[in-house]
Amino acid sequence: MLKFSYDQIVDKIKEEKGLSSEEIEQKVNEKISQLSDLISKEGAAHIIANQLGVKLFENVSAEKDLKIKEIPRGMSGISVLGKVIEVRDVVSFNKNGRSGRVVNFTIGDETGSIRIVAWDEPIINEIEKDMFKANDVVKIKNGYSRDNNGFVEVHLGNGAQIIVNPKGEKIGDVSQTTSKLGRKKIEEVKEGDFVEVYGTVVQLFEPRFFTVCTKCGKKVLEDGTCKEHGKVDVEKRGVINFFFDDGTGNIRVVGFGDVIQGLFSFNQEDMENYSLGLFDKWRSEALGKQLIIEGKVNNNEMFSRLEFVARKIKEASPAELLEEV
Repeated sequence: MLKFSYDQIVDKIKEEKGLSSEEIEQKVNEKISQLSDLISKEGAAHIIANQLGVKLFENVSAEKDLKIKEIPRGMSGISVLGKVIEVRDVVSFNKNGRSGRVVNFTIGDETGSIRIVAWDEPIINEIEKDMFKANDVVKIKNGYSRDNNGFVEVHLGNGAQIIVNPKGEKIGDVSQTTSKLGRKKIEEVKEGDFVEVYGTVVQLFEPRFFTVCTKCGKKVLEDGTCKEHGKVDVEKRGVINFFFDDGTGNIRVVGFGDVIQGLFSFNQEDMENYSLGLFDKWRSEALGKQLIIEGKVNNNEMFSRLEFVARKIKEASPAELLEEV
């Protein structure tokens, strides 16, 4: 959730911009009225701070093994530890002129479960030889995540690695809960929910971009080649984070790739020629926008907060939002 209370935001604005509490209060009330009372006072204060150029957040990053519920779609270089729940049979395929084999298995930890899909032939060969069995602990290294009907999977291609029963690593009770799509207020969502929420964008962070193989969606190497497909056509994709408020609470939303187009207008040329000036335009377009978002609620243990990984974003009119209040 948001780190700053309403009073803390007001104090920050006063400190940096020299406005009085009364002036800030007036701006906040005007914003709430403008957004049809569908935003909390705290959310409105975030919009005002952002419009005034007051930075409330600093970008933070860290590298570590992820818990299963922390894994978003579209990420590469994933390292995750889990207990084997189920191993499926190897399947051969011949599709679109491409043939090969694939096998999937499910692992879990105390935060949830996830399907692992292996495409790499050496890994498949080892799995066929009973590389591991149910209840073994495995560490997945250098996987990449993809979306499958709203649920995240980790895929293993060339360069991926599986370590069986790594020394000193243990997994306790495994959660295997799954969620169905439903409509909830932000104050009602919980970890693992696959839901639809309605609200307003109150804070937007600068996007990050990465280049992927057009065949498999994996991040390409520095020389522009794909580990799995060699020299290929590539495309640039983006990921963006923003805070979303529905008047009952707020939550950080993560959007990847084409999903972002529900937030603001952009095209491939924009991504290729990205600049801070363009971000200022996107931010101006996005702040205060009322949206309907479908996605999955994850618990980011690194920052002790729930996050919403968006699968679909579309703009909603105030009338649509009022029907749900």
